[in-house]
Amino acid sequence: MTEACRDALGCSIPAKGGVVQRVACAPDTAPRQSFHLLGDYLSDPNFWPVKYQGARGTCNAFAVNAAVELDQWLRDKSQPITPLSEEYIYAKMRGISLTDNRLNLDLTKRQLEERKKSGATYLAQAVIALAENGVCRADLAPYSQRGAINHYQKEFSEEAEADAATRRANPADLRHYIVVPGDDQIFFGPERFWEPPLEKDGAPQACSDIIYSALAQGAPVVAGFGVLSQVGKAAWFGLRAYRFGGIHYPSDKLVREEKLGPSGGHAICIVGYERDEATGKGWFVFRNSFGSFGFSADRDDDDLLPIAIARGYGYISSDDVDRYCWELMYRQPEALVS
Repeated sequence: MTEACRDALGCSIPAKGGVVQRVACAPDTAPRQSFHLLGDYLSDPNFWPVKYQGARGTCNAFAVNAAVELDQWLRDKSQPITPLSEEYIYAKMRGISLTDNRLNLDLTKRQLEERKKSGATYLAQAVIALAENGVCRADLAPYSQRGAINHYQKEFSEEAEADAATRRANPADLRHYIVVPGDDQIFFGPERFWEPPLEKDGAPQACSDIIYSALAQGAPVVAGFGVLSQVGKAAWFGLRAYRFGGIHYPSDKLVREEKLGPSGGHAICIVGYERDEATGKGWFVFRNSFGSFGFSADRDDDDLLPIAIARGYGYISSDDVDRYCWELMYRQPEALVS
């Protein structure tokens, strides 16, 4: 992976700055069980090749498209997975101004300039783009790995627009959650404030509970995570992630001593869950956008649990999900849509 790719953080940081606060999380509780939405197809690298975003800040677009591609296949497995255009959905996301009131963001002028320079986006923009525009096939708007980090296409062919319209999402089916730092400026740790609140039947839920519930009912989940500054970047872009696909955030001691704050974010598509019955701990399985040899390339040599399920995929603990995930979106399973 190139240095440029490591800096292509396509998921922007929250509206306000803050300090890192970590608290202890309990092991996962039953009845969570291991499963993968792709099932046996994971053993076939040609069934759904992992894509590569290059040096552009487009990880949100890749994660969103992965979720849409997998979601459509899960609803009709008689057809192969249809590759969709990251170029298209990224452009439609960028076309929604970060000052749009529908996003409910509170960004300063400096933050707006930083987002524009980096090409960073929010999943909140993807929710609107999927509902208003949909997304077209990849062959109708090919993705350019060579584009500048903040480049996006302004116009598409009539055929691409018409094809995208056939995949518009029903806004009522889409679920979106985002961390909103309050006056206390806390956006890492389970005690953060989410909009809307993470709840089920009126009872508070952990972020990992929301994700697991969606997965268990057949819905892939797009999740954006904070990337810590300085040595904290290694969690996503370090040697261990590159070789084995394991996402391991720094220890509490290191986070406190080095005062590791947010330096950007990264988005992935969560497709499964692994549980260690001996310890009760669990990991979410995700699909990344660094290609088959840019992430978990050496996964077979990893002697720590769990082993990445395939090249280009990785895993992250429920504990770190609850601490560092700061934006979620997925299409609500049909059983949950009222």
